[in-house]
Amino acid sequence: MRSFLGPASRVSLFLPLVLGCGHGPAAPLDPPGLTDPPPPALFVEHAGELPPDVVARGPVCPAEVGVAPTAFFDEHLLVRLPPGLEGEQVPEQSPTFARSAAPLALGCAPDLAASVFLTDQQVGGSQPLARAREQLFANLNLPERLDMDVVEGSDEGRDISLALSFPDHPVWGETQLYLRMIESYGRVYAIGFFAERHSYAQLEPLFAVSAATMIALPG
Repeated sequence: MRSFLGPASRVSLFLPLVLGCGHGPAAPLDPPGLTDPPPPALFVEHAGELPPDVVARGPVCPAEVGVAPTAFFDEHLLVRLPPGLEGEQVPEQSPTFARSAAPLALGCAPDLAASVFLTDQQVGGSQPLARAREQLFANLNLPERLDMDVVEGSDEGRDISLALSFPDHPVWGETQLYLRMIESYGRVYAIGFFAERHSYAQLEPLFAVSAATMIALPG
């Protein structure tokens, strides 16, 4: 069993998503007077009874999606969301940005939750995925320091899936992001799932299989 030591307080996953893409910079995330980030979580192997202040990771949830796809952005983007998640729970805030209003209950345990967003960007020039990702991160006000692992694909292949974490950050430190971006028909589409670390570990298979169903249609 894998566990982590560290603060178990819940971080609001939608603090940075109050603005749609392309509507100017978001407000700073750091609370006034909070300068020193908390220590990073320590992942430890253990056996037997859990020591104090350790939160156990639950079982990984099955990689499942809903039966029918949901259409976004004037039906130019289709995606099959995780089971139990309806399209109206991820409403469009603008013609190019959709998000859930709050973290949503997902997966195989009642305490698991994630926030969902989708974007539609028009990016010209070379390296459209990298350019769109830079703009997306700025619009979401993500910290400059982050760990980004390529799960599948590449920018050169115009289809990339990424796992991101934000170590040592006072607000984002307990949050992780699964992100898939595709370039199609001259536009860049993305779907992202934010979750706290304990939820992310169990829900990542749902994020991956749902993101893999995202397809763009010609305008």
